[in-house]
Amino acid sequence: MPIFNINNTLKTATMSVPFGDENVLDFMTGENSNTYISAKEALKNSDIYSAIFQLSGDLASSKIISSKTRYQGIIDNPTLTSNSHAFWQAVFAQLLLGGEAFIYRWRNINGIDNHWEYLRPSQVSAYLLDDGSGLIYNITFDEPKIGVKMNVPQNDILHFRLLSKNGGMTGISPLSALANELNIKNDSNKLTRAALSQAIMAPGILKIKKE
Repeated sequence: MPIFNINNTLKTATMSVPFGDENVLDFMTGENSNTYISAKEALKNSDIYSAIFQLSGDLASSKIISSKTRYQGIIDNPTLTSNSHAFWQAVFAQLLLGGEAFIYRWRNINGIDNHWEYLRPSQVSAYLLDDGSGLIYNITFDEPKIGVKMNVPQNDILHFRLLSKNGGMTGISPLSALANELNIKNDSNKLTRAALSQAIMAPGILKIKKE
């Protein structure tokens, strides 16, 4: 994670990266949003759901090892609201579905990590600084007492990218590659349902007697 220059927080961002649970846009490549498949729709597909569940569960079960003891402790017990496996499975599932995942680092007055908080993509807006020296984040927390944090520096956020086409600034959702396949499957399901709904059910039994 790069070291953030606090002076950059006062600069005006000229590019924005909008993120959302169902609408992850790549602001550098101008992707056609018509080809994007939302996570909500993708998880209605049993094959995708099974794959995401299995992969995220396996990744969450793996042991993440840090060379520093104080980081190992927060990795093993990152959150106050759930167990470690559930936390990391949510992070990995979001990474697999949206190509990006976010964690906010809550730290004490000495700068030591106290606990981490999983952030939904809809809670995060990232901005590229006008001199291109880094990203800053605006975060909307669910807790009313916290509200919105503006101009959060990079070293306060763990921003995971699965795949990037702009040097690692933003990630690409793998679901965009499934647009045609899911459309074909949806059309096939509609055709099957239409055929079944119009099928003729014959309750009687036809018997033929030989003479």
